[in-house]
Amino acid sequence: MAIPLLVAFPRVISVNWGQKKTLLLVHPFKECRIRFINSVTKRPVVISFRPIYYFGNFKMLTDKDTEDYYTSGSYPISFEFLKKEKRSFTSCSGLGLGLEIGESTFMVVSDCIHIKILWPP
Repeated sequence: MAIPLLVAFPRVISVNWGQKKTLLLVHPFKECRIRFINSVTKRPVVISFRPIYYFGNFKMLTDKDTEDYYTSGSYPISFEFLKKEKRSFTSCSGLGLGLEIGESTFMVVSDCIHIKILWPP
């Protein structure tokens, strides 16, 4: 019964950006988002995900031209994202990037944000 109980506890997530680092407690079913402007199409992109056991349940929202840019028009971008699960990842943008995770928001320009689930192990 220990595994199902882990679902109820908040996740401990580290966030690194620039020279800064913080730790957050985030509910596992809280939707998190990364927002940025695609540097080629100049259109907004939103990637949502949840920190259930890993970062997963990824979805990308953008316009058709930007989706085609990422996939060469050969498949829907959401199809690829649904298969991904990661314990950590880094997202970078030259035009600016926003991360909404838990009740916190982080912004960077010409830099990267790295997030990692520290607990549960």
